[in-house]
Amino acid sequence: LICANLSCIVQLMTGTPLGEVEKALDRYIKLMKAYNRSGVFVLTCTFHQRVMNLMGHGTTPTILTGEAMNQEELYRELQDSGNEVALVMLLDHMFQLNVLFEDWGKAMLYHEELMTHKDALTTLESHLYIRQHKFFTALLYSSWHRKNSSRKHKKAAHRILNTMKSSQAAGCPNYDAFIPILVADLSSSKQSKMDINSSFWKAVDSCKYVHLKALAHERAAAVIEDRFGDRVLAKEHLNAAVGHYAQWEAVAKVRDIEGKLKYFQ
Repeated sequence: LICANLSCIVQLMTGTPLGEVEKALDRYIKLMKAYNRSGVFVLTCTFHQRVMNLMGHGTTPTILTGEAMNQEELYRELQDSGNEVALVMLLDHMFQLNVLFEDWGKAMLYHEELMTHKDALTTLESHLYIRQHKFFTALLYSSWHRKNSSRKHKKAAHRILNTMKSSQAAGCPNYDAFIPILVADLSSSKQSKMDINSSFWKAVDSCKYVHLKALAHERAAAVIEDRFGDRVLAKEHLNAAVGHYAQWEAVAKVRDIEGKLKYFQ
């Protein structure tokens, strides 16, 4: 059942339609309950709720409360039990959702809380999921730099990117999908509008995974609108992102971007 959990994580990270991931998770969770596998169940239910949130089933996309779990209750339970690894996984899902929905303030708060659990984070270094955590952390740092002119966070984002590049150069393919997006995002503070547009399109074209194509378009729109006020070009990227998120079956993200597009009329 641990392998089943990992299989679903791989599916999420590689852009498998969320409906398929949710069905697999639902099936495995029933088995976990039947065999009383409480440890892996706790890890999997947070993942399950994240998928359902993305599919539009949660009341608030960034809060892991719904059919699978209650965020506040599980958070307290894990704190009381001292289950640091499960708590870190819960916090990381909360962190990544807030990055994905661009609530940078809350994302930073969750990130800072995660950093207080460094021992538990270290145990996850061998877990493939840590790759995505590092990617979202770099996106947070890059955006924080752009909004607050924080050189400290820009340097931190570059350190993560350089670590990814070193792993890639050593033959590790786990960061191939993330690097072009981070390169485009971190280069955008100095490039011209057309160079930025070209960099993000390069990231989109080089990426195999539909959800990351969507994210690259969304980041392009944010940067281009923020730096140049070009709503026409930003809108093109947002419309492209909607198409990719719809293909991924991320209804909540489609709604999120459609809400943004109302301001581009």
